[in-house]
Parts: sequence; structure tokens; C-alpha cells
Amino acid sequence: MADNEKELANKSVKEPKRSFHSLPPEVRSQIVKELATPDPNETARNFNSFRRVDKEANILVKETPASRRFLGRVMRLGQTARDVFDAAIPKGALHEEYADQPGDTYSHVAVAASVQRFRPPAERAELVGKVSHLSHEFGLRAEASIPLIASEHTDSEHRNRLIADVIQSYNTDRGDHSGATNDELRAPALYALKEAHENNHLSEHQKAELPPGTLDRLKPDLWVFNSRPRHEEGRAFRDRLSEELNAAPDGKIDQNIRKLSSEFESLSRELPDSEDHSVLADTDRTEKFEKLEIIAKHVSKSYADALDRFRKDDPQRSSNEARGQLIENERSRDRQDRGR
Repeated sequence: MADNEKELANKSVKEPKRSFHSLPPEVRSQIVKELATPDPNETARNFNSFRRVDKEANILVKETPASRRFLGRVMRLGQTARDVFDAAIPKGALHEEYADQPGDTYSHVAVAASVQRFRPPAERAELVGKVSHLSHEFGLRAEASIPLIASEHTDSEHRNRLIADVIQSYNTDRGDHSGATNDELRAPALYALKEAHENNHLSEHQKAELPPGTLDRLKPDLWVFNSRPRHEEGRAFRDRLSEELNAAPDGKIDQNIRKLSSEFESLSRELPDSEDHSVLADTDRTEKFEKLEIIAKHVSKSYADALDRFRKDDPQRSSNEARGQLIENERSRDRQDRGR
């Protein structure tokens, strides 16, 4: 047989149809586990994309207990995180009109920073843009950057943008301002820089932009940020919530998710109107936002717990029989749909 005839004969042999389920079970399991990342918004997008690969991939995600359980937790935590984020950053909350309220802007950003990974990238960028705007308009408000700079959940490009703002603020010689010394005016910026340095978020280039010895200076003792929560009511709330969450039984992740949602619903009814910036409302808001920040941090921790549990579970079918039954169920539903 001539070479060209052999080639045609080989082409006529059809390869068996390949699918996700033709892969070895351990490979399938690892692929599904890799869809879950420390970023819950990215995780949700990964699973949604994977489910659109083919029908069997969709069945695997929807009907495998481990995947279904994990995605249910992600969805419920995501809803609570969205509610918390929206309460902390309502429209206009970081407007420059209120930027001169000591600690007020920090409280808003601290809450949002704890749950920002649940929000889409555009919302994260918008938050950073608002904080950066305050840094340029009001250099004295460098403390607004601190929660985002210190947070492990902040995207590196966003953190670098805020660090650049803080470095500029620190390097600005403000002279005398209402009797305050230059060091006093730069204290929030130094605090932010020390936070970044302690968390290994400063690059060598950024360090070189600072005056020699800057990072050797003591961290300023700023009452606005130290010992949070600062209010007795906030500390009591922190201790009570931590005790109740830690006391949950074996199904603690799901129970804790419900608990956090309930705590937010109760607290949301007590939050002052976002447009009310009277002295009384601002004081009450600061106290309530300490509680909101505690809830936000527990929401992020619960996602980390859910992710850890999912990675330890087997997100693969328990047997070929189960897999076959699920596929047959899907085919049966298709036949019923066509018969209608």
C-alpha cells in the first residue's frame, strides 16, 4: 500500500470521543480543586466557566456533594460580604466633604478591606480610587489607606498605588499647620508605611524613595488605630461573637455562616443614616462600624475555612456507578424535554 493510501486509511479511523470524564479520577479531582482559590470572587468565576465546558462538567459541579456544598457556602458568604461592603461604602461615603472627620474614613475602609475579595475587580479598583483621591485632596488623611495597605487581600497593583500616595504624603514638608509640627502631620503616613513594612509590602524601590532611617523610626502611637476595637461595646461584641462561633458543633462552617448573616441583619438596623454626619451620628457610627469590621473579618475567615474543607474533601464522584447514574438522569431529563 502506498504511503498516501496508508495516510488516508489512518485518517479514516475515528478517535474515540474525549471528555472531561475520560480523564483518570485523580486528575479530575485535582482539576476541580484548582478551581477554588483564596479569592472567592475568582473562585465563583472559575466554577461558572468550568460548568459551561460541557454537560458532564456541569453535572459534576452541581451534583457532587463536596462541590455543591462548597459553592453553596461561597454564595451565602458572598451575599453577606456584599451587604457588609455596601453598608461600609454607600454612594458618596468617602466624599471629601467628610474627609476631615478623624477616624471616620478609616472605619469605612477597614470594613470594606476585610471583604473586598468577595467583590468584583471593578469595585475593588473603585474603592482604591476613592481612597487615593482623598490622599491627593487631603494629604492629612493618609490613615484611610492603612487598612488596604496592610490587608493581605489587597491586589498588589492597588497596594502599590496607595503606598505611592503615602510616600508622597510623607515626603511633603507641610510646615506649620494650626500649631502642629511636621512630624505630627506626617504621623498617619508613617504609621501606614510601618504597616506596609511589617507586612513585607514595601519594595526596595519604595524604600529607596524614603528619607534614610524612616523605617527605623518608632510606629506612631495613634489612638485612632491602636487597640481596635477601641470602644467597650465593640470589645464585648468581639468577645461574644468569637466565643459563639468557636462553640459551634461539627457543622460549624454552615452554622457560622448563618450566624454572621443574622448578626449583620441585626446590626444593619442600628446603623445611622449614611447622610447624617451630626456629632452624635458620627460617634454612633464609629462604634457600630467596629462591630461591622469584626463581622467582616469573620466572613473572610469563614471563607478560608470553607476553602480548606473543600480541598480536604474529594470533589469527585464516589464511584463510577454514581457517575453513570447522574449522566443517565441528565439524559432522561433531555428525553422528557424533547417529548413535551
